[in-house]
Amino acid sequence: SVRAMIAAKVRKNNAVSVWCYAPGYITDNGFDIKTSAELTGIKLADSAIPRKAKLVITAPTHAITRYCRDFEVLNVAPIFQVCDSEAKVLGTVEGNPALAVREFGEWRSVYALMPLTKELLQGLCDYAGVHVYSRTYDVFSANRSYLMLHTSSSGEKAISLPGKFNVKEVFSGRIVGNNISEFVEPNVPAQETRLYQLWQ
Repeated sequence: SVRAMIAAKVRKNNAVSVWCYAPGYITDNGFDIKTSAELTGIKLADSAIPRKAKLVITAPTHAITRYCRDFEVLNVAPIFQVCDSEAKVLGTVEGNPALAVREFGEWRSVYALMPLTKELLQGLCDYAGVHVYSRTYDVFSANRSYLMLHTSSSGEKAISLPGKFNVKEVFSGRIVGNNISEFVEPNVPAQETRLYQLWQ
């Protein structure tokens, strides 16, 4: 089955799986909350009553939630809540667990009722051990040889590299540094694009 294939992929190597809203809820036989638990490893309960929902962080120092800010109020139906005593609750909606993580021996599972924000995504990257190049929420792309930064806001932009590299800003030809693992670009205007070449 598809659930078995997903489990074989994610339940190993200390992987972190993030499940949003209604994972596994729709089945060939209709809606089934039990299949959500089979897929995610986290027990959920469901309610068909529509609600205006806003996530409230209850564990503000956890790696996943430490960057979180205010959340939007959204209309949600059906609505789900975590009802798993083995899961650590990180946030609630109307006092009910709505963001939680459960750690297993070989993998970790995160459930989020509400859409992921950029702050939650950054925390999830830190929790999972994913390298984060930039933390200023600009448009950013990277591959083995190039980085592209397009600024959403003006100001200082710090870039962290996943090793030591020689770095050149392509459009200007400026050498940013040699054998560096990070660099800072001061006073970058908003809506500016910079392209960096990396080599060792």
